[in-house]
Amino acid sequence: MAKEASSPNKDVYDSENHSVDDLNGTEEIVENFEQRSKDQGTSPKEYATFDFSYFLKELDEKQKEADEYKDAALRALADLENYRKRAQRERSEVRTNTISEVMEGVLPVVDSFEFGLAACERHGSNDIVDGFRMVLSNFKAFLSSYGLETIYPLHEKFDPNFHDCNRRVVHDDLEVDIIVSVDRKGYTIGGKLLRPAAVVVACHSDDVNQG
Repeated sequence: MAKEASSPNKDVYDSENHSVDDLNGTEEIVENFEQRSKDQGTSPKEYATFDFSYFLKELDEKQKEADEYKDAALRALADLENYRKRAQRERSEVRTNTISEVMEGVLPVVDSFEFGLAACERHGSNDIVDGFRMVLSNFKAFLSSYGLETIYPLHEKFDPNFHDCNRRVVHDDLEVDIIVSVDRKGYTIGGKLLRPAAVVVACHSDDVNQG
């Protein structure tokens, strides 16, 4: 007896390649197709013979809807990331500006400590000098933890971006614009200039005569 060829089970759903959402979308298309066939007064099978393009049109519309939702989601994610970066940048700027304002008020105190230490080194006892050094060192370490850095450009080339020239002195044996002494230290915070260093700059006698 010949065995009947087993027909493929059309009701079997390939779960590896499709999702439940795919089924729901397909069911919606089929329902719409059946309704259109009823409106035309034909069976779905007969209607499919002359309007198969309906399926393609419906699939195209579903694909367009999916693309629109995807684009909207990507735009929303991009906007959210931009907002996060902008908020982080603004917080950082506010913090830096606040610290800078406080540091500007503290710098004269640092100057006074350094002047006091210099006076003690000339006339004070060793105990007083050691005490001044310890206090000043701890104070500077605390300020450094907030990004304060010292500008002390002795023997460096004059840079108007970070130095203020108090005066020029003749040094024919040195290169022009070399800093020969520092009257007052400068400071930066977070890489930005807080106070320029006040300096004395070398020049040549020819420059003085020409002036």
